[in-house]
Amino acid sequence: MNTITKERNDSASKDEQDLSRLVAFASGVGLGAMLALSEALRVNDTSAFLQFSFRTAIAFAMGFVAAYAYLSRILRYPEGTSRLFFRIGLAILLVLVGLAFGYPLRLFAIRTLITKLVGVAAALCFIGAGLTLVRCVVRSAESEEAIQEAKEASGPTPAP
Repeated sequence: MNTITKERNDSASKDEQDLSRLVAFASGVGLGAMLALSEALRVNDTSAFLQFSFRTAIAFAMGFVAAYAYLSRILRYPEGTSRLFFRIGLAILLVLVGLAFGYPLRLFAIRTLITKLVGVAAALCFIGAGLTLVRCVVRSAESEEAIQEAKEASGPTPAP
């Protein structure tokens, strides 16, 4: 009776592994195809067409490898996977999916977008640095004020 139960567990385990491998492969193919098609899509004023190139193959390979590696690790060894790997991998997959959906739009030039994003990032860094300095100055002033109030509350000290 134990051998029958063990055989059923082994076959269930093998079936689960096959299913996880199939899900990871299908998801990898799906994400790779989305990325490849979004890279190959060209939109003119009057028509839309597909133009395949080496970048299309690179986009497919990148999407396939990212999704397959992440999902195969997560589905096969859920207990042994660290949370950091889970979160970083999920963030990478979400960025790739966002690129797959957003890249075909190309409503504005990529170079001007990158320039604007760099400018915004630099401005936010300067604002953050300024606010950090203001916070340090305010904390220092508050601690000096607290020390001064403590001295005044303790009364005058006798002169030597």
